[in-house]
Amino acid sequence: MKTQELLQYLLPKDLLDYFELTEVKEQGRKLLFCLDEKYHIPESFKSSDYEA
Repeated sequence: MKTQELLQYLLPKDLLDYFELTEVKEQGRKLLFCLDEKYHIPESFKSSDYEA
């Protein structure tokens, strides 16, 4: 199973539609998932009405 497929079970639904996994860090017995926003504006939004 690929990392992206596994993350679908660990993270909220549709999160990976808007964010990209950039790094996974191990901190003791914890995992830290680093995400970057994809800056994909949904077609239903007007570009002038959107601010990130």
